[in-house]
Amino acid sequence: FGLRQGLSGMLNGTGRVSDPINNLSFKSTLDIEQLQLKTQAVGDIRVNVDWDPKLDFLDLSGIIKNKGKTNFEYDGKYYFKRAKDNLDFNLKFKELDIRIKFYT
Repeated sequence: FGLRQGLSGMLNGTGRVSDPINNLSFKSTLDIEQLQLKTQAVGDIRVNVDWDPKLDFLDLSGIIKNKGKTNFEYDGKYYFKRAKDNLDFNLKFKELDIRIKFYT
């Protein structure tokens, strides 16, 4: 995919919806390969999402890899009904360059 802001990469994913009438739940995996912002290579990204309404949270996890090395990993939960403290995440950074270069 490519956007006017200079993003490029290849998006691929799968999703599964279970029992949409009685007890809706879903599970999905999205992969963005060779994500690039303008001329800056970000890497390969994977995002996993699981949702079961009985548990009342979204279970999220993912990674960013660049040149075969895992630079960033996360896993955690987003709680829908909590007014406060609705995010509970573990973030692992390893040699991740989080600078973003903006060009005019």
